[in-house]
Amino acid sequence: MDMGLTNKTALVTGSTKGIGKAIAIELAKEGVNVLINGRDYEEVERIVNEVKSDFPTTSPQNATGDIVDSHQREVLFQKYPNIDILVNNMGIYEIMNYEDVEDEVWEKYFRTNVLAANGLSKFYLPKMLNNEFGRIIFIASEEAVMPSGKCHSIV
Repeated sequence: MDMGLTNKTALVTGSTKGIGKAIAIELAKEGVNVLINGRDYEEVERIVNEVKSDFPTTSPQNATGDIVDSHQREVLFQKYPNIDILVNNMGIYEIMNYEDVEDEVWEKYFRTNVLAANGLSKFYLPKMLNNEFGRIIFIASEEAVMPSGKCHSIV
């Protein structure tokens, strides 16, 4: 299916494995130039080369960085100031009992799962609006739809 995305540029956070990698591959199938993101340079480069090999008409790029770190986000913004599609895929969670979760863990989850994606969105949204094209997508894991059973119900 041609979704009309040829030569668009997409940043997919957390795209070296799992859902993020699958999204990056599907976008590349549509002719999108994907920015592969992860914290490990060599792993990101491996996926960039894989995508380039499988989809030689695209130009995947290495967007290594820990997007939770505002300084590393700034480096990413300097290197890639314009994108057409932002897929906020990166996130973390652990299965644990609610009563065992300390405030520090909540803060880590909030910085990682909310503030990092918000920082990217705040930077790229005005440019997308100015270009009259853009997409920002937020992804959540299956835990949001199919809980693992480790949660407690309060009746």
